[in-house]
Amino acid sequence: MNYDQRFIREESRIFFIRKKEQPDTPLVTLEYSLRNHKVLQCYGEHDHKPSEDILHYVNKVWLPYANRTIKQIAV
Repeated sequence: MNYDQRFIREESRIFFIRKKEQPDTPLVTLEYSLRNHKVLQCYGEHDHKPSEDILHYVNKVWLPYANRTIKQIAV
């Protein structure tokens, strides 16, 4: 199943992660599973793999935040 089908079925959400100081510069686009509470996909610009620093941020900062607040951000 493609991400668009999971999104339509409300199984996942798409997030655009950016730095607060640079809101016009995208870091990554990620797909978050509402069922499993994990990142399904995470890509940088032009579908490139994100740097280790960005992956660390996504997994250690953003994901715990999302898991704590998903009811507020996924409604």
